[in-house]
Amino acid sequence: MYTSIAAYCFVHVDDPHALADAIEPIARDHGLLGSVLVAEEGINLFLAGEATAVRGFLDWLRADPRFAAIAAKESWSAQVPFARLKVKRKR
Repeated sequence: MYTSIAAYCFVHVDDPHALADAIEPIARDHGLLGSVLVAEEGINLFLAGEATAVRGFLDWLRADPRFAAIAAKESWSAQVPFARLKVKRKR
């Protein structure tokens, strides 16, 4: 069983490129698939993977005070609903 999450957090991000560059290897190390959008206005993510990996990634993200309160909606499926990981910077 795989866990999928959807979450967003509207906060000011000074350097979306740096944040996206930090997020991508952590998400890959956790074996997550899906998408992460990073902009100056905040972050939006749809990710899936093993439950412990998803929660570990969220713990890492929440360690940043800007994202400490991010709430994720969880769902579960027999297969991962995403084919790859995409981390994009948006204007």
